[in-house]
Amino acid sequence: MKHFTVAFRSIGVAVGLLCAAIASTAQTPGSHPMTDIYGHMGIGTIAPDKSAILDLSTTTAGFLMPRMTSAERNALVNPAVGLMIFNTGAKTIEFNIGTTFAPIWDRVLTTSSGGGLFWSLTGNGGTNPATNFIGTTDAQPLVVRTNNMERLRVATTGEVGIGTAAPTAGRLLEVAGTAGAANVRFGSASGAADGSVWAPGTNDGIITADGNGDLLKRTATAVVGSVAWLKTGNGGAFTDGVDNLIGTASNAPLNVIVNGNRAMRFEPNAASSPNIIGGFNGNSVGSVVGATISGGGESGSINQVTGNYGAVGGGRRNQASGVHSTVGGGYDNVASGVAPAIGGGESNRASGDYSSVGGGVFNIASGGTSTVGGGDHNAASGASSVVSGGYYNEGLGSYSAVVGGAYNKASGSNSAVGGGDRNEASGAYSSVGGGVYNAASGGTSTVSGGDHNAASGAASAVGGGDHNTASEHYAMVGGGHDNVASRVASTIGGGENNRASGNYSAVGGGRSNQASGVHSTVSGGRDNVASGVAPAIGGGESNRASGDYSAVGGGVFNVASGGTSTVGGGDHNAASGASSVVSGGYYNEGLGSYSAVVGGAYNKASGSNSAVGGGDRNEASGSYSSVGGGVYNAASGGTSTVSGGDHNAASGAASAVGGGYYNTAAGDYSAIPGGRGLRLDGDRSFGFHANNSGGTLPMTITDANVAVFGNANLWLANNNNAPSELRFFEAYNASGNFPNTANYTAFKAQTQANDITYTLPASPAASNGDILTSTTGGVMQWSDADSIVTANAWSLLGNAGTTAGTNFVGTTDNVAFEIRVNNTGAATGGNQRVMRYEPNASSPNIIGGFNGNSVGAGVVGATISGGGADGAASQVTGDYGVVGGGFANTASGEFSTVGGGYTNTASGRGATVAGGAGNQASGDNSTVGGGTQNEAQGGNSTVGGGERNIASGFNSAVGGGTGNEAQGNNSTVGGGERNIASGSNSTVGGGDHNTASGASSTVSGGDHNAASGAASAVGGGYYNTAAGDYSAIPGGRGLRLNGARSFGFHANNSGGTLDMTITDANVAVFGNTDLWLANNDNAPSELRFFEAYNIAGDFPNGTANYTAFKAQTQANDITYTLPASNGTAGQVLTIAPAPTLTTATLTWTTPTTAPITTRTDVTTFVGPPSSVALAASGASFLRITTSPGAFTIIGLSGGVDGQILVIYNQSANNMTIADESGAEITAADRIHTMGGANLTTTGEGSVTLMYDGGQSRWIDISFRP
Repeated sequence: MKHFTVAFRSIGVAVGLLCAAIASTAQTPGSHPMTDIYGHMGIGTIAPDKSAILDLSTTTAGFLMPRMTSAERNALVNPAVGLMIFNTGAKTIEFNIGTTFAPIWDRVLTTSSGGGLFWSLTGNGGTNPATNFIGTTDAQPLVVRTNNMERLRVATTGEVGIGTAAPTAGRLLEVAGTAGAANVRFGSASGAADGSVWAPGTNDGIITADGNGDLLKRTATAVVGSVAWLKTGNGGAFTDGVDNLIGTASNAPLNVIVNGNRAMRFEPNAASSPNIIGGFNGNSVGSVVGATISGGGESGSINQVTGNYGAVGGGRRNQASGVHSTVGGGYDNVASGVAPAIGGGESNRASGDYSSVGGGVFNIASGGTSTVGGGDHNAASGASSVVSGGYYNEGLGSYSAVVGGAYNKASGSNSAVGGGDRNEASGAYSSVGGGVYNAASGGTSTVSGGDHNAASGAASAVGGGDHNTASEHYAMVGGGHDNVASRVASTIGGGENNRASGNYSAVGGGRSNQASGVHSTVSGGRDNVASGVAPAIGGGESNRASGDYSAVGGGVFNVASGGTSTVGGGDHNAASGASSVVSGGYYNEGLGSYSAVVGGAYNKASGSNSAVGGGDRNEASGSYSSVGGGVYNAASGGTSTVSGGDHNAASGAASAVGGGYYNTAAGDYSAIPGGRGLRLDGDRSFGFHANNSGGTLPMTITDANVAVFGNANLWLANNNNAPSELRFFEAYNASGNFPNTANYTAFKAQTQANDITYTLPASPAASNGDILTSTTGGVMQWSDADSIVTANAWSLLGNAGTTAGTNFVGTTDNVAFEIRVNNTGAATGGNQRVMRYEPNASSPNIIGGFNGNSVGAGVVGATISGGGADGAASQVTGDYGVVGGGFANTASGEFSTVGGGYTNTASGRGATVAGGAGNQASGDNSTVGGGTQNEAQGGNSTVGGGERNIASGFNSAVGGGTGNEAQGNNSTVGGGERNIASGSNSTVGGGDHNTASGASSTVSGGDHNAASGAASAVGGGYYNTAAGDYSAIPGGRGLRLNGARSFGFHANNSGGTLDMTITDANVAVFGNTDLWLANNDNAPSELRFFEAYNIAGDFPNGTANYTAFKAQTQANDITYTLPASNGTAGQVLTIAPAPTLTTATLTWTTPTTAPITTRTDVTTFVGPPSSVALAASGASFLRITTSPGAFTIIGLSGGVDGQILVIYNQSANNMTIADESGAEITAADRIHTMGGANLTTTGEGSVTLMYDGGQSRWIDISFRP
């Protein structure tokens, strides 16, 4: 019951379900579960048995346990010991008799399931004799009984006894019985009666008995074969050399003769091994022992063994002259070293001790334990060297190896060459995989393949390509062309003309790139140089990273010369300050340490920690200064700011200009939000100048601590039915929250019937204590002001005699200072606090705009210029973060900036969101220019604008568009829709659904194009894919280039249903389009086929010749159709019958042997001297040497279809070829010129004619006047 109880713990859930089912049926005593006071449960009984934890009682149903397959059972997690299930596959109950962690499922045997476990009395089916048997599995005998008496015993060692319980050891069968009785019967014996001669039949045998009574049944041939050799051969347990031999009993050789000639000879050697000589009767062995010639040889080409224990298997003219030497076969092979071996082949030599040649021809294994597998003219001269095969390969170094190829050398110890042509591995442990003219001369150096590659440094490697060099320790070149890795552990991945000359430097690819600094990196591009310590260049062209730990992401002519400086991309940008950053743009400079320029053109960040967001010709020269954008703006004061505008300047410390035109904040902590032509020379001043429409009224404020509005009325407006106030607070000297306990005097307007303007007095009060009075027109005058203004208050007209720093507006303790408007207005509107200045130990926080805008606890140097609204407040939670305006914006990263817009977030360190809506700049130094829902996630990434664009790669950029992603490092998407640049240094210019996934790949535009190969490019078009490395597709539709270094354009069809895939490498293909070599400069273009040429650099360099096709001036368009099949040797291309003025089909024609006909003059021609007809029958060349004067050829007789005839006028007189001459000549002999006019040479000249049988005319195919 113990196992039964444990098993049912697993069905608690089933019991619960059963209880629920019972509860829904009629309730009778015992019809639902019950538990007695001892915890025993009963189902179907109200008195469960006390010995059972669960008692099931019923006469109408059975017990149904969990049912599962073996797979479901094995999936149980930690099954309990004793757990019970019903296996639906095995149709039996199973228990876990193992452990919880290593279960063993034991089955319950039944009558129907036991047949697989025991032998049935009626026999078993489906048994496997390899695993099913009757017997014992231990060292006990097997006994068979009948009537309970032993009848047969199989001993533990296999002997079978019948009638005995102890069969004799070593006898497979022993039968014991009654002496003299017939205990064993053999059936079907045949033969004559006793005493007659017995002739044994095929199936008859002889029974013999030994002295012990052991019986043997033997065939007649076995009995005879025990004492003689049978024609059909002998078998049996004979003792070799004693009673099983053919040969001589004396010291005499034994010859085997076939057809009267010796075929085998056995020569005894009394003191050692005999010699065996087979094959041609002239084969011989010298005065040696143990020699063997298995066969072969012929007259004049015998096989010989002259070394002790040498062997020749066959062939002819082979020699085994070394001790223990072996030649398997072949022709003219010689094995002369100690224990050498030659398998076969011809003219092979194995002269080194323990050397071997497998086969081939003219191979030599001269080094000790050297090996040549086969091939032609291979040599293994180094100790333990190996040449597997090939042609003229050499294994010169000890333990060297050449697998195959031609003219390869492995001259270094333990060196190896896999194959190819003219490769050499001369360094110790060096290797060349294949290719041609490759050299691995450094110790443990490697060249995998390619052409003219060299690995001369220790442990250096060249993967492939051509003319690549790895010349220093651990240097590596992956492939490409003319790349050099010349310093320790330098690396070049591929490309062309790249140099890795710094220790641990790396060039990924591209062209003419240099990584000369220690740990320097150039990922790709062209003409880039990384020369500082650990600098990096992602790609682009003509970029320089010379500062230690500097970086250039891409672009062109960019320079990062400062330590840890960075240029993200763009054109002619420079980051020369320590840790300076230029994200992109044109001719921008990061001159100061920790300075930054995000973009734009001709901008400079020359102050330490200065920043320029963008624009044109802006400069931030003060420490921690910044210019957001605009043009010709300058922030020269420490921590000064110019947000934008034109020709604005912030030269005072912590001064700020929000924008406008020609504004200058020269005073320290002064601020100008915008306007035109205002200059604040005073410290801690604020101003706005409206100027005039022409901007001819600039204004300069020299006083400190003033807020000025020039040429502008100050309106304290409202539209919430609560008049705004102008508040004057009492003196207060506590920093922190304001106004706290500070009281104020305010002005505000009451409800008025008309506008009222008060005009202040034109002169000061005459005496102290004067007060202001007003006329009905609002003109005010002084009278006894003593009661209004005191010496301790700030006058509305300003104060004289104040001292900057001593007299000020603000707090004198560590309490914040606030500026408020309409302080009694609702907090949900633009009322109450409008500016807050919070002191701290580092840099004050400035919070402007909506009263709910905030700066996080502990944050310093934060700025919120304005903006915000109820439920959409802006916040700065990162040190030195800035929110310029807008609402619901957040600057959470250190040094982060949000210029404006709404719901924008700059969370990365130094990140910037210029404006827009819902944008995020989460990467360090990332930038989002504007737009909506854009994300700059990668470090130094940039999104210019657009919608839902993402720049996630390091130094990545998305210019604009919608749904674009720049995922790879240094990747760029210019714009368009749903484009992806996922490869490092990849670019997508624009278009729709384009992808650049290969390293340094480019898709310029189009729709659904992809550049997945390294440095691949797709210019545009629709559904094009450049999958091969360095492949290019300029446009078109539905072309895929899988081959590397290929070019293609596919026109497809108007429906785009004929896509094309090219898998071959190094091809230029034009699909479904004609190739026009057009011109409009009166110079026909040519199709040039250059001869084979293998010199890098300028091309054709004056030495590479070509064959070209070009068109001459024509009266009509002409299209030649090439033959449908290849020609045979000696055939020529001719025009098939029925050409037209615009078309001709070319065909291969076997030329007839035509004589060269020479005419000496025209006086013998048919017709008058000036008008002649020539006989052209069988001719291919007519030479006219002299003529009495100018002459005209009006026709040629005897022409056949396709006949080509050259007429060469060597005389000094003019020759005219008449077009369709008149009746004086047969029509079939006439000449039809393609232009329809006569052809005339000026003296010497020629014309080439072809006879067209379809038109029955000669036609001109070339003319040299």
